[in-house]
Amino acid sequence: MSMFTNAHQFSIRGGIYNNVARDQINLYESPQTVSGNSALDILSEFIKDVGAVHDSAQRYPPPKCHPETRKGIQTAILEWIHSQQNGRPVFWIHGPAGVGKSAVAQTIAELAEIRGSLGASFFFSRSHGERGRAEYLFPTIAYQLAVRIGEFNKVVTQTLRKNPGVLRSSLDIQFEELFLNTCGSAMKLGGKWMHQPRVIIIDGLDECTETVFQQHIILLIASVLKDKLPFRFLIFSRPEPQIREAFQAHVPQSLLRQTSLDKDSWDARQDMKRFLESGFFNIRTQARTSHIHFPPLWPGREVIDELIEKACGQFVYATTVLKFVDEEHSHPMEQLSIVLGLKTAARGNSPFKELDVLYHHILFSYPDHNKVTMILGASIHLSSLSGLRRWNNHPCGPTIEVIEALLGLHTGEVLLVLRGMHSVLNIDGNHIQILHASFRDYLCHKSRSGQFYIRDSTFIAHLFLSFSGVKIIVTEPRRMSVLVNDFEPHRDYMPFIISRSSNVLLLSMFIFTPLLNTMLLGFIPLGIISQFLHWSIALRFSFSFLAAINLTEFLNDTMEYISTGLDQTHTGILNASFGNIVKFVVGIAVLFQGKIFIVQHMGYAWIHLGKHAINFRLVLPCRFVITCD
Repeated sequence: MSMFTNAHQFSIRGGIYNNVARDQINLYESPQTVSGNSALDILSEFIKDVGAVHDSAQRYPPPKCHPETRKGIQTAILEWIHSQQNGRPVFWIHGPAGVGKSAVAQTIAELAEIRGSLGASFFFSRSHGERGRAEYLFPTIAYQLAVRIGEFNKVVTQTLRKNPGVLRSSLDIQFEELFLNTCGSAMKLGGKWMHQPRVIIIDGLDECTETVFQQHIILLIASVLKDKLPFRFLIFSRPEPQIREAFQAHVPQSLLRQTSLDKDSWDARQDMKRFLESGFFNIRTQARTSHIHFPPLWPGREVIDELIEKACGQFVYATTVLKFVDEEHSHPMEQLSIVLGLKTAARGNSPFKELDVLYHHILFSYPDHNKVTMILGASIHLSSLSGLRRWNNHPCGPTIEVIEALLGLHTGEVLLVLRGMHSVLNIDGNHIQILHASFRDYLCHKSRSGQFYIRDSTFIAHLFLSFSGVKIIVTEPRRMSVLVNDFEPHRDYMPFIISRSSNVLLLSMFIFTPLLNTMLLGFIPLGIISQFLHWSIALRFSFSFLAAINLTEFLNDTMEYISTGLDQTHTGILNASFGNIVKFVVGIAVLFQGKIFIVQHMGYAWIHLGKHAINFRLVLPCRFVITCD
């Protein structure tokens, strides 16, 4: 006897029902899916909130390559997809944060869709809920393959009817049931799809929330390469160590093709130039700005070149700049002035909000924020010390051993802490270098970086080296050899001392001089107090002399800071003005005291002496002494 006799146009999914009639009880178990539900229905319902497919509305508008950019890498990928003789079914494209990997992946997915060679796509994103979870990867891929391949749809439908719980199973079971076994059964059914390779695109593998899943996905893909399935795998990610190690361990090099997408590859500079020129042209010619009188060829070649240099290959930087300049209720030329630092932005109107979110996300992925900030700060401070030739001019910055010694870290600890930061750092053997100027700018602006703020100044850098060096001397003197071996000053820095001194002596001077300067700051208020309290002339002279030693360096640093934004002519005028200001002030002072003969003798003799004494930061004291002679 059947239950619900003559009922029609409805379905029941799941459950056990009792049918009681007189003395007979019948039990009915409803299947989880009925014959009318295909894999498309089931999978579509399961992944509806994920939005990881290339044409998903949740990703609109997706990042895409400008029509005139990235042509080289696009051609290489498309040729790899369509080549019948291709013996390398896995193509790994890696690059630092913000260089445009997702834009390339999106463009390739759209082109492959048009050409009928797209199998599936999945765009990971850690900050978008389900899009960062590995459990949705293979159901999403299976859904797209079922849409495009009839035989695959037929087989996966049968699989889901038999075992609907596979959607909540482990990653291994999902891969085996929804992809591997389904592909094998679909291939037995035949069809044209088997003779034309299709590409499966996985973008942002490093954005998968669990590191272990990142490596496991590569392992699963590698496990089927020997089966010669009619699919190719195109994977985009940052060059994080765990991903690189997984490729090296599980994918034979004969089956793997890889390339780097960075500032020095695939004509990145020319592509950036075309992208910016096109973007600014669109801003100039759009209807919204038709009433604005732009200068001819605005913003000009020099500005374009400056933006390219600041971008360091990051298309996300260029995109952010164009979006900011083209804000609907703002004047484009004023917005560009803010970007270039020629005008101060209003609170909350930062031109680099998107970049800040990216860098904040990268830094916050590490539990020990303080240690990350310490190491990055040490790298920036050591690189800013102009007197240290080997540390400052090495293409990859200070050595890791030096940073570990100065911070008191164990050997190898720096590499462990920075293990996941290869998207913003170049860790080349034994050196650390910040890849993007925009990342350094982010770290050195407190309003942008917050708790990761690093104060970038020569004074702070000298103090860091001093206190860290003294700590090493007191607690771990054996590690001083690391600093001595990696230290080499500029030959124009105190040349007559360098020629007669060892690295140990010179390094000691670098360590202790900032401490001495800090102590000398105390003589500034003492000099002022002694003048008002009419102390003895010997004390007043001594305090003023000692205070002037440190003020000379401050004056020199101030001139250097101001002159960074000026051309050579104005820099020369500034240096001449500040260079003579001491002579001017002293001259006025002695005139008020009626000592005209001193002014008459303030000639070039003592200026010549002061020029040599500048290496000892004694220009002001020397002039003070001679004037008061």
